[in-house]
Amino acid sequence: RDAFAMRVATSAVWEVVTRANRLVEEAAPWSLAKRAAAGELEASRQIDGVLYALAESLRLLAYHLTPFLPATAVRIREQLGLTPAGTATWGSLVPGVTVGRPQPIFPRFDLAAPAC
Repeated sequence: RDAFAMRVATSAVWEVVTRANRLVEEAAPWSLAKRAAAGELEASRQIDGVLYALAESLRLLAYHLTPFLPATAVRIREQLGLTPAGTATWGSLVPGVTVGRPQPIFPRFDLAAPAC
């Protein structure tokens, strides 16, 4: 019997988010970008890898979010320049892809704003 375990599925999605956040914190791509701009070749190579890993994480996040938030998944894929959902296999994002202009996927919630 096939059972759909919502908690297991959503925890897998959150694991992708957690790992991507950890990569941002540990790799500090803003620092790598400054070093690369100053001509440091190793930093340039590293930032390419970090940005690829983050874009691939977003692609996988969109893939796994499709059953829960299909419109959100489409928006993520569009910003990555992708139309089909792709596969759940790491490394399926073509290196060198040009991503779209970043747009917030979820609007910022302002607690200080008056209620409508």
